[in-house]
Amino acid sequence: MKILIICSYPRSLINFRKELIEMLIKKKNVVYCAAPNFKNNRKILTKLRLMGAKPISIELNRQGLNPIQDLISWILISIKIYKIKPDLVIPYTVKPVIYSGFAIRFLNQFNRSKIKFYPLITGLGFAFTKREGTTLHKIFSLIIKIMLKESLKVSDTIIFQNPDDIHFFKENKFISEKIKTARVFGSGVNLETYPAKEIPKSKNFLMVARLNEDKGVREYLAAANLIKKIYPKIIFELAGGFDDHPYSLKKDELQFYLSKGIIKYLGELGSINDALERSTFFVLPSYREGTPRSVLEAMATARPIITTDVPGCRETVINGHNGFLVKHKDTDSLYRAMLKILNCSDDEIKLMGDNSLNIAKKKFDVHKVNKTLLSIFLD
Repeated sequence: MKILIICSYPRSLINFRKELIEMLIKKKNVVYCAAPNFKNNRKILTKLRLMGAKPISIELNRQGLNPIQDLISWILISIKIYKIKPDLVIPYTVKPVIYSGFAIRFLNQFNRSKIKFYPLITGLGFAFTKREGTTLHKIFSLIIKIMLKESLKVSDTIIFQNPDDIHFFKENKFISEKIKTARVFGSGVNLETYPAKEIPKSKNFLMVARLNEDKGVREYLAAANLIKKIYPKIIFELAGGFDDHPYSLKKDELQFYLSKGIIKYLGELGSINDALERSTFFVLPSYREGTPRSVLEAMATARPIITTDVPGCRETVINGHNGFLVKHKDTDSLYRAMLKILNCSDDEIKLMGDNSLNIAKKKFDVHKVNKTLLSIFLD
């Protein structure tokens, strides 16, 4: 079959979907990988071609709010789909799901052969995060929700990464009872790429995420500031790039914490293996996720996790077993969890790390996840 995978970030095709693409190609399928901005991601382009995939450039601004630009993107993506004539389309992240859904809805009306549509709901983004009193956000959120609802009507199966999102979509009538849904355990993690590492004796924290408000980066910085007043030698590392996002952290905000020696900023990393090896605890105070890949990588490395009790994140932690769940948007809750884990003995910390690894092996092994996906796509 011809299979078209569409995403909004080229690097995710290798970081999150490499094993899936390889598995689809191994099954004698022709796999096209569509993403914007390949010209600035030559290494990704080369890796995809060496795997046997066919990279396709598309016009897409994943954070933009320009309706004219979005309309042009939809038209151009529709043309790409028409020219490729795929048997099935697999989009992930909100904009690719919306654009490809509308494109397939339009094209299926004129083609005798039906294009199958398997959207992956890998997270709902800031359009679904409550922000009281922000008129622009409310308008944007409403538009996104309407468009998403309409685009999903042509789905063969909608694939979710956590049960909360399935419940949310059904409760809010985003999908009808006629449409099939399936649940997989995130994008999975390759246990060979992220092998278990011995926990260092020094107690260090690491957060890896895009530097957006919704990832809880401000809570991480504020909690680190409080911990530093009690334990000045504790190291807090932060990795991730700045984003063209309405709620992105500002560079001068980060500079304040850097100038005080509270945070070590690692920038946007090609690989987080070294950072994980240096870390004792992994932190992600996100407001909502599909299933956070960064947490899965930390679990595979056998690290205790501190994350929020929200959709997606709560799937990765059994409170007190392999880490701690905290309230989202709550610096004090995060601070208290950090204090608690710092006061655990070395044996307790190692046990939590081992428990993280066991959960990763049991639920989140990428080969198990992809086997489930393959059974859905090729059913």
